Amino acid sequence: MPIAYSAPQIAQILHLSFSPPAAFPLPDIEHLGIDSRYLPFPAQTLFFALEGAHRDGHAFVPLAYEKGVRLFVVDKILPFFEQMSNAYFFKTENTLTALQQMAAYHRRRFDIPVLGITGSNGKTIVKEWLHQLLQDDMAILRSPRSYNSQIGVPLSVWLLDAYHQMAIFEAGISQNGEMEQLRRIIQPTIGLLTNIGTAHEEGFEGAVQKLKEKLRLFEGCKWVIYNNDDAMAENYIGTQLPAVSAVSWGSNARAQYQTSIHTHTLHDTSEIHISYGRQQWSFSVQFSDAASLQNVLHCMVLLLHQGYAADTIRQRLPRLRSLAMRLELKNAIRSCRLINDSYSADSFSLGIALDFLKRQLPQQHTLILSDFSETRPEIYQHLATQIRAYPLHRFVGVGEQLCKHAPLFDFVPHCHFFSDTEQLLQAIPQLPFYEECILLKGARSFAFERVDALLSAQSHSARLEVNLQALAHNYHVYRRLLKPSTKIMAMVKAFSYGAGGAEVAAALQYQHADYLAVAYADEGEQLRQAGIRLPVMVMNPDSASFHTLIQHQLEPELYSLKILREFAAFLSQRGIDTWKVHLELDSGMSRLGFAADEIAELCKLLQEFPHLQVVSVFSHLAASESADLDDFTTQQIARFKLMAATIQAVLPYKVLRHILNSAGMVRHAAAQMEMVRLGLGLHGIDGSDHIQAQLQAVSSLKVRLTQLHHLRKGQSVGYNASDIVQRDSLIATINIGYADGLFRNAGNGAAKMMVRGQLVPTIGRVCMDMTMLDVSDVADVREDDEVLIFGEQLPVQQLAAACGTIPYEILTHISPRVRRVYFQE
Repeated sequence: MPIAYSAPQIAQILHLSFSPPAAFPLPDIEHLGIDSRYLPFPAQTLFFALEGAHRDGHAFVPLAYEKGVRLFVVDKILPFFEQMSNAYFFKTENTLTALQQMAAYHRRRFDIPVLGITGSNGKTIVKEWLHQLLQDDMAILRSPRSYNSQIGVPLSVWLLDAYHQMAIFEAGISQNGEMEQLRRIIQPTIGLLTNIGTAHEEGFEGAVQKLKEKLRLFEGCKWVIYNNDDAMAENYIGTQLPAVSAVSWGSNARAQYQTSIHTHTLHDTSEIHISYGRQQWSFSVQFSDAASLQNVLHCMVLLLHQGYAADTIRQRLPRLRSLAMRLELKNAIRSCRLINDSYSADSFSLGIALDFLKRQLPQQHTLILSDFSETRPEIYQHLATQIRAYPLHRFVGVGEQLCKHAPLFDFVPHCHFFSDTEQLLQAIPQLPFYEECILLKGARSFAFERVDALLSAQSHSARLEVNLQALAHNYHVYRRLLKPSTKIMAMVKAFSYGAGGAEVAAALQYQHADYLAVAYADEGEQLRQAGIRLPVMVMNPDSASFHTLIQHQLEPELYSLKILREFAAFLSQRGIDTWKVHLELDSGMSRLGFAADEIAELCKLLQEFPHLQVVSVFSHLAASESADLDDFTTQQIARFKLMAATIQAVLPYKVLRHILNSAGMVRHAAAQMEMVRLGLGLHGIDGSDHIQAQLQAVSSLKVRLTQLHHLRKGQSVGYNASDIVQRDSLIATINIGYADGLFRNAGNGAAKMMVRGQLVPTIGRVCMDMTMLDVSDVADVREDDEVLIFGEQLPVQQLAAACGTIPYEILTHISPRVRRVYFQE
């Protein structure tokens, strides 16, 4: 169970003076908090008000207080803190440093083996695989998911308690000088260096500096494992870590553990041979790709060096699988939705998953949970307390321990318990799942992937994967371009550019977006029905939609004298005293909006109809991304400011002004005014091409190879024999066509898709439901291989260019029958 710290102890750890309040008692602290949205145990949480570039944690102190937090670490005392009775504030110079001090002190209380892992790639998978290989022998704490940053590491280390016999923490850095603080927090006794790639290299002078900085984690370790086929690692480990025993493995004669690999790519298996002195071992693993083989060798060498018998390692290697290190949200049976997080079960990762579940509105929430790998009985009392903080409709417990502790979960309205996964699988057809959001959370040994397959709705094999974490990343890239006071209106019209209206809107609501915008009132209605509470502007209202606007608290854009009069009359007829509206001004787009010669009449009407409360006035830039039209853009901005000033002069309150879109935020940031509108940039596409490298792809369109055909030279492919193969060829068919949104002119070699990491051209015409690819040059291609149509490795801009269109059109044309899968790392 968590170790408790008193307020005087906290003050001592942080080197602060402490005056206990006489008026109220202070709670002991078991948990650390940094996010007011996620506080499962508020009364026992010490909240750190961390400051970022554009978000100041001090602003969220009142929210944390409302949820029950009473102890705070801050670096400034704000006036509104005085209103929080029964709260105590530890004033420090830097809240992040204080968080790290707490974790470093906590770590020093434990004399156990601690493995520190760093490198450019593979840290998380090696950590997870080592946990799977070692968990039979000892109670191991590992950092949750990829919690390896200056914030993530202290939160991970804080989870240590007396139960743990070993800990595995990963450490990631993005610039020089960061590792020393992580080393002080982790204090590893053993080190493991994964490969050194190009990730985060922009924060260093070069690869050598990055390697040297990473190696600082291992100062003080007893020994460190590394692959000495990496010449740079071989050169610097000995010189930088002279007091540390270096344990090398590799295919060269200098390696202590010499390795050779024979892969069977057709079956995705490999034979690994390892020799150490006179000892020799052979192992079979279920991987053939280079990255997985390197990761598994790190694990095997560590176990061999720890004295594990080869037979024991052989017995455990089949446990290892490529892990989906993400939360997936998708459609499920009986109008349900399913969040799949079935690779681990522990208190911390459960909290993350429950927080993700909590955001899914408005469906009732269900948790399917397996026994934890921890065996101590008190863990289930703690688990019940943790779950009580979330409004569950149904709880399904799987495993002997959960069955034994079933009475602890009586507070959930509907409970079901099963001794193992087989019993659950047999019972699922009879369980009354209907219109629920189901979180599937289980330890690997329970094989919940079978439950996932049974609950998932069967649908089109093509899928659009939407990375909600990438969406949040892009949001904050643009947020950093703005002044802290500038508001963001996020565009979620057209099903959020094909990505999904409610799901994307919920993610933006979680990121504290200020406004949402849709095109039509029924889109706003769908957001309200999905539980979205943010203010929503409707850009194309008409008189038929007025009732929907009022019913669902939507704010119309008024763009003409006619519709303004109609809406004002509608409000008066229904006795509505005031309603928020937005005014569109035509500054040069010549599409919608009040023209300059209508502004005088508009101002008269606004005075005549004071029940129209103008929230904002705005306009659209016609060419914000085009440098050769910057003079026109400058004229638009000036014209808009003049019209907006005239309107502001007749109103007794301040209005928001906004004219910048995503490209405008990048190229014309000086015109950001009080609000901006963020659209395509959210999805990782920079129309100006100035910050494209900083953005992440949000949507990935994928499908699988359905069938392979061997054709002889001269044979035709597809309708009208539009393509003739010029050699003996291997042609693949995929289940996606123009009815799914793949443009017809992508065929006949115009577009390329990715199979097994290799680009392949289309061949023949795109059909309604199918498309053909020439995969003749792809080694070991098989039916059921995954095909990437666009995504992170193959930008949607390339498909748009091949089809002679723009990314907007590609994204918004993806058919509703293509299933959407939402995930968060």
